[in-house]
Amino acid sequence: MAELRAIREGITLVHKLGHKNVYVESDSTYIITLCQGMTRVPWFFVNILADIRFLVSQLGNVMFVQKYREGNEAADILAKKAANEAICDEWLFNPPAFLNAVLKKDAWGRAFPRFVKHSDVDIVMRFRR
Repeated sequence: MAELRAIREGITLVHKLGHKNVYVESDSTYIITLCQGMTRVPWFFVNILADIRFLVSQLGNVMFVQKYREGNEAADILAKKAANEAICDEWLFNPPAFLNAVLKKDAWGRAFPRFVKHSDVDIVMRFRR
């Protein structure tokens, strides 16, 4: 539910700022398939998904894409921080200091390691943003 609320708030902000083309990323395949309308919606998500779909209809082009957590380190850090303390800010131009280094690494295309168990052999896969 928290991730759907975050998507709704993000799309609301994007709409207020007047953007038309939006790329929404999540590490949850389930949430992405819900937003894409590709899976049955449980009753407890109906209202929030209705809000998201209405907002999407007001924008030009919205794409929902599943991305591994390692591919969006800034979002992962924010989620962990929000789980431990209240964060009630919007950062449009000046992100908080604790995010600066991560955002720079993302901009430089730093690879993020991901360990995958495949046929009883551990394989390290690297994803680039």
